[in-house]
Amino acid sequence: MFYFFRIYPIEGASKEDAIIYVSILFSLAAVDGTDSKESDAVKNLVINNGWDSDIIELALEKKNITIESLNLSDEFIQIVGPYLIRDLCAIAHVSNGFSNVEDEHINSIRIKLGISEEKYLNIKKAVSSQIESIINWSKVISN
Repeated sequence: MFYFFRIYPIEGASKEDAIIYVSILFSLAAVDGTDSKESDAVKNLVINNGWDSDIIELALEKKNITIESLNLSDEFIQIVGPYLIRDLCAIAHVSNGFSNVEDEHINSIRIKLGISEEKYLNIKKAVSSQIESIINWSKVISN
C-alpha cells in the first residue's frame, strides 16, 4: 500500500509546498477522527519522496489551511489538483475505505479545485483499483 505514495507531481517543489500539501493530507486524516494508519501513510509519503523529515511536524503545526487560503494559480491546480485528490482518496482508503465525512471533505476540495465530478469518480476508481492490485500482488509474492 505505501508504495502508492512514491510519486509526487512537481519537480523542484519548495519545502513550503510540501508542508502545505502534507498539511492538507493530515487535515483529511483528522476529519473523522485521527487514525494511526492514515497518519502513518502521510508520513510515509514524506519519507518515500525524500523530503525533509521535519515537514511532518511543520505540516501538523499548520492550522486552518484551506484551498481558498492558498491562492493557487490555475496552472498549479491543473497540474497538482488531480494528484492531491488521488492522495486524499488513498489516505481515506488506508483505514478501511471512505467514511461519509471523508468523502464529503474530499468532494468539497474537488469542487474548490474545479475538478469535475466525472474526473473525481475516475480518480476514486483508479485509486481503488491500484490499491486492490497492490494488495493482491503482495499476496502473490508473500509466503
